[in-house]
Amino acid sequence: MENSKDTAAVFRFQVSLLFSLFSTIHFLLSALCFLSCLTPARADLSTLPTNTWVNVTPTYSGAPNGGHIFPQGWNNKGTYDPLSQRVIVMDKWRDTIRTDSIYANALMAYDPASNSVTVLKVSNWFDEGVICTDGTAGCGVTAPILPDNINTPTPVDRHPLGSVTAVPDDNAVFIINGLNQTAVGPTTVVNPNVPLDKSLLTSHPNDSWEFDLNLGAWTMVSNATTLAPTPPNVDSSSPAVMIFDSANHRLLYFEQKNTLYNGTETWQLNPQTRQWSVIAQDPSSLTVNTSASGIAYDSKRGRIVTFGGGAFYNSSSNLLNAYTYGNNHWVALASCPEAAGAPGFDYDSNHDIFLALINQDTWIYDPKADAWTQIASPIDRSYAVAYQSVTYDPAHDVFVFQGGTWGAPKWALFRYSSAPSAPTIIQQPSPVSVPAGQSAAFTVSAAGTPAPTYQWQSNASGSFTAISGATSAVYTLASAQLSNSGTQFQCVVTNSQGSVTSNPATLTVTPATPPTIQSPPQPASANPGQSASFSVTAAGSAPFTYQWQMELSGGSSFTPISGATSSSYTTAALALTDNGDQFEVIVTNSAGSVTSTPALLTVTNAPLAPTIIQSPQNQTVSVGQNATFTVLANGSAPLSYQWQYLYVGSWVNVGTNSASYTIPNVQLSQNGWQYRCAVTNGSGNVTSAVAILTIGSAGSNPPTNPTPVTYPSVDLSRVQVYPNPWRSDKHTGKIITFNNLPANSRVKIFTTSGHLARDLGTVSGQVTWDLANDSGNKVASGIYVYLITVGDTGYGGSGQKLKGKVAVIR
Repeated sequence: MENSKDTAAVFRFQVSLLFSLFSTIHFLLSALCFLSCLTPARADLSTLPTNTWVNVTPTYSGAPNGGHIFPQGWNNKGTYDPLSQRVIVMDKWRDTIRTDSIYANALMAYDPASNSVTVLKVSNWFDEGVICTDGTAGCGVTAPILPDNINTPTPVDRHPLGSVTAVPDDNAVFIINGLNQTAVGPTTVVNPNVPLDKSLLTSHPNDSWEFDLNLGAWTMVSNATTLAPTPPNVDSSSPAVMIFDSANHRLLYFEQKNTLYNGTETWQLNPQTRQWSVIAQDPSSLTVNTSASGIAYDSKRGRIVTFGGGAFYNSSSNLLNAYTYGNNHWVALASCPEAAGAPGFDYDSNHDIFLALINQDTWIYDPKADAWTQIASPIDRSYAVAYQSVTYDPAHDVFVFQGGTWGAPKWALFRYSSAPSAPTIIQQPSPVSVPAGQSAAFTVSAAGTPAPTYQWQSNASGSFTAISGATSAVYTLASAQLSNSGTQFQCVVTNSQGSVTSNPATLTVTPATPPTIQSPPQPASANPGQSASFSVTAAGSAPFTYQWQMELSGGSSFTPISGATSSSYTTAALALTDNGDQFEVIVTNSAGSVTSTPALLTVTNAPLAPTIIQSPQNQTVSVGQNATFTVLANGSAPLSYQWQYLYVGSWVNVGTNSASYTIPNVQLSQNGWQYRCAVTNGSGNVTSAVAILTIGSAGSNPPTNPTPVTYPSVDLSRVQVYPNPWRSDKHTGKIITFNNLPANSRVKIFTTSGHLARDLGTVSGQVTWDLANDSGNKVASGIYVYLITVGDTGYGGSGQKLKGKVAVIR
């Protein structure tokens, strides 16, 4: 027995030694490749033009069953591997055997020098069509399992979002958490031929994985149950981002603290122990929200920089923030002129600049000047706002874009140059039509190096001449008159390399519309010692002026009230002798005036339940400004006020006991949020109508008289779908809401196999799905695809569509 034990020990030692020698040889070969491939790579790309996106079509290799990339638009971050000098991305791969997955399931490496993609690993993925043990759909597993995955685990199929990160110290790539509506748990042992118990399903991955680039294998680092603690994955609406801090040798994960805007929490992975730990939240992090942000490492300054995003997966903002690990502190940098949701974003260490891909636009941030410049090289992306990656490759000095749609994958290269360039017009000024008396604004967008200057001109005098003081990208005519109609405006954009003149844009001024009373003042009741409020809503051409008048009880004529010149009027403290007084208002604009019907005042000692005199009004403000909502109510004192906003289908209390509620420093991620106020006293309660917050870009001029949210052009990027996922154990209401729908939107729900489950018809604003099919039967658990299209009803958006996924978990 002793001899056999010694023999076995010797054998294990020999195997271990051979494996160690193999790994060493593999590493040396990789190092030789690193040294030998550098110079030729630069030479191969020497003819690449600068400051413009160049589309490329790479070749693919390495997939066990062949196939092709099938982009699913849920990863806005690639990563760079310095050993192999390749950009690594994670996206969907469709092979010839299995085609059911809708998530990312392949790790791929792109080499710009050879314009080739190598599939490093194809993961097992999930089959939505298999029936669970309880008879519902959505409990399948991959069948057949790939041979090279039988003895090695792979991560749960997922949307990796902003987490794919290379750690050169370990020659490895890490991913964490992510978004996946329904999947088999990572430690679950499953038989592809046996229906699965739904209790084994996970809603969203809460784990971290490491891919060894030498061995080509995944290893789970942590999960939320059996292994070491894992940073939390709050929910599907608040994905987080991850980056490697090479100066401090730490993998850092920035988690949205929660969905009520309590800032960002930082987690770190110890490289020796492979243990995650949380770093105490610094006060500077309370104003930083990193969901749907871009993230990059500034190697020159040893800091992490995040851009855009906010508190939710579809958030947008123009905020740029920098985090330093050494002092656990965030600082705000210059905001971008354009807001971004899930931007492509990375740092160019050769030129010390950051590139941000926002919608179709390319922006450059210079950390030395703390300033942004737009590059006149838009990229034609299939998704206006989507999780698609931009990664900088310093060895080849190129940014690599990877994205596209399921049927049209897209790769593109961009090489930056700071060489001076003449200005170019990116966006021409558009014609403007306004009623007489209103302001008219013209905007131009231009790029050039150095940054250009602007001079607006008009042809009011017959030929184009400069307008004094009109030297910014926006020119506003404060009060347009009928005599200005037909005038054209153009802008001359200039820098040291030359100048360019925009196309002229014509101003049309229409006659002002006389005012009409839309909502007259309503009768009001109050107790002695209280005040009463009256309000009016007028239609017609703004601006309006107001003059309130009062007729005493038993009187025969109305007299003006001094100082009562706004759209609402609140009396002084009342007495019983004021009972029977009447109030009216005269509304005037440049085209005429109109007098409202009178409203009767009742003063009584009887208890009075609260009534809403004026609900909060829709507000339109610029990014960074404050937004204030106000409600007017009557009723017996004391009145209590509770403000609320709509979040994921439920009303959440905010604010203090006040008739006004102010939201400080608003961001684009709050665009479309809805607010209301509940007013209560001892005799009852009443809730105001809903008001909507609309956010413009930083520096824009919101209208002085905000109007209810309309959709003058089709903007499907603002559509909200919630709750997603819908869970029977979490959501009491059996509906999924589609919000912020443009007018004449057609909403259809399909199964993943393409069968129509429900047609919600043509709607505007908002519609709900009761989780039933067109036959009235409730749908089973699973993934469903929604398709929102806008018909040609004169809206100018014919043929536009938005497709996404929702999950139902019963």
